[in-house]
Amino acid sequence: MADNQYTPLSSAVVRTLTDKLYEKRKSAALEIERQVRELLRQNHLSELEKLITVLEGLTVTPNGHNRKGGLIGLAAVAIALGKDNCPQYSGKLITPVLTCFDDGDQKVRYYACESLYNIVKICRASSLEHFDVLFDKFWKLASDADPNVRNGAELLDRLMKEIVTATPNFDLDQLMVLIRERIHAINSSNRRFIISWFHTILKVPSFSITSYIPEVIDGIFKALEDPSPVVKETTTAVLIELMHKLNPKEKEKVDLGAIINILNHHVASSSILARKMALEWMDQILKDYSTAMLSNLSSFLIAVLPWLWDDSLKAAEVNARLMSLVTKETKISIDPVVEVLLKHIDYEKTDTRKAVLRWVRHLHANQPAEMYKHIEHFFPRLIDILCDQADDVLELDILLITDICGQKQQDNIIESYNLKKEVNEQVINIFIILQFND
Repeated sequence: MADNQYTPLSSAVVRTLTDKLYEKRKSAALEIERQVRELLRQNHLSELEKLITVLEGLTVTPNGHNRKGGLIGLAAVAIALGKDNCPQYSGKLITPVLTCFDDGDQKVRYYACESLYNIVKICRASSLEHFDVLFDKFWKLASDADPNVRNGAELLDRLMKEIVTATPNFDLDQLMVLIRERIHAINSSNRRFIISWFHTILKVPSFSITSYIPEVIDGIFKALEDPSPVVKETTTAVLIELMHKLNPKEKEKVDLGAIINILNHHVASSSILARKMALEWMDQILKDYSTAMLSNLSSFLIAVLPWLWDDSLKAAEVNARLMSLVTKETKISIDPVVEVLLKHIDYEKTDTRKAVLRWVRHLHANQPAEMYKHIEHFFPRLIDILCDQADDVLELDILLITDICGQKQQDNIIESYNLKKEVNEQVINIFIILQFND
């Protein structure tokens, strides 16, 4: 090993730096620190560049001990440079270490974590110039097969979060792109990594993330299905915080229609926790936006009608809140609402059938002209329900039929709708019976 091969490092220092024993590599690193400080003092910056290049070369040699030596040497350079000088060398120090994260030797990967921690701790904000690559490496290391590597990566990740949250004008768009690309991961460790980043950025008042919610909410809800209690707990906390970010007081615009469609999907999920949380989101959205959400009435009904029987969910509260918003003055699109009600009118759950009848009666009372346009579809079904085995369903059905057929001058109204002959006869016959009873 010739001295000039590693200039400005001596062959003795390199030999010690690449020793199989950690303590010897550490002592060589201390010598490198001293030498770097001396090069800085004498302003021999070209020699400093050569020294870094030598260490970079060691990280890509076939010998594992050489790679470990190169890693600890690069960290020593960062420590010697200090916070004032390190930023201008951050790229040359960080890039070689990143390569070692893909090393087949788990010990090399661990020492790469240790090395990068020391480099980033000194470089601080300048390391964010490489944030996309760093984030990707941390993401992969989160599911590393070796627990020591995972622990080292977690320490690195915490440090990076600390730097991000302390950096004014951090590029949140860049982070959200990285998260969006990985939000549907199914590995518990990767999910925990992504959700923990959400948990971090939600605590920073200057980070406005409301507009990003439709892009990521599906993946966050899916994380509730994870078997890990830690992932479920953190995800629940994130979803609660995100839910309150939708408040109209927030200045950012958000596509609520897209969010409601996603929530609808998760209400039907096999995950009880996801279903419960999705209905809580719907309830909160209705509290915040009131009648502005009636354009999505059919979507809300699709979500709540099948789950009214479950008292542990907020389906009944959401349903009641929706009904209270529909008045004579309300303008709603009846057609999709009627379609949903008809699909659920003979649903297996009694609570759902009752709710559908209440909705038809409520809409008939508040939007009679619009509802009569659909009487040909409803009335035969109402006649069939007279055979329902549930007394309370039967009672509601009779009340509804009475409402439809028992109004004053109803015969004129009926004729004006040009109903099919059989439907028209059914309505008129019941109307005659009601008049006779009066």
